[in-house]
Amino acid sequence: MKHLRPLTHHQRRHARPAYINPTNAVLLPREALADFPDVQKLHDEMTRLIDAMREHQAAAIRSDREAADAAHAYTTAVRDAMRTGTPADKVPNREPELRAQAAQHRAFYSKAKREATDHGHIYGQALANIAGQLIARYEQTLTDCADDIRSAVQTLHHAWTRWGEAWAVRRYLSDAWIKGGQLNGGHLGHPSAPAAASAALAAIDQELAQLDQLKRDEADVLAWREQERAAEAANARYLGLPVGPDAA
Repeated sequence: MKHLRPLTHHQRRHARPAYINPTNAVLLPREALADFPDVQKLHDEMTRLIDAMREHQAAAIRSDREAADAAHAYTTAVRDAMRTGTPADKVPNREPELRAQAAQHRAFYSKAKREATDHGHIYGQALANIAGQLIARYEQTLTDCADDIRSAVQTLHHAWTRWGEAWAVRRYLSDAWIKGGQLNGGHLGHPSAPAAASAALAAIDQELAQLDQLKRDEADVLAWREQERAAEAANARYLGLPVGPDAA
């Protein structure tokens, strides 16, 4: 089951400063930050910088390809000019111009990446600071949706039972009408749902349990950190060392 990602010993002891790497960033939906306009502004700036990175990177690649095509075209044109006796110095060559454009776009990309990297640390920490306030809202959404899904699954079970009973009677009547002979009612009963359907419903139920498991994992880590702080404080007092204000 997917819940809290595995933590290294250092990550288990201390939450690292949160940051966003602009080269592979996946940002929160902007509307999630509607109640935090200052953080939303940081989000918008992060989006702008990432877009600038991608635009200049794509433009640099495009200019390099066009430069390669221009170099090939220039070589072909010069060869044709020499064969026909036309002055080769009159053949235009756009490769240097396009290479220069590519270099300029790479420079712009590097500048945007530096700015985005710096901004990613600011924005990431701002998200960490408000995460606790957002969690309750999304947990309520998860709970409401889980209730809807479980209700739908229960409805499906009831409908399947009714369908199965009707199907059994229909097959029994088919035997009486089409086959004849002894009617032993072998089709009557409560047929099970197809294995694939049962597996899918079990998988859905397992997915819905992820929130509770995640919360247990988070609580375990926080409790462990509290125990570590208490132990460190006790050791410090025993050794006569200063004890931090948040120590037990």
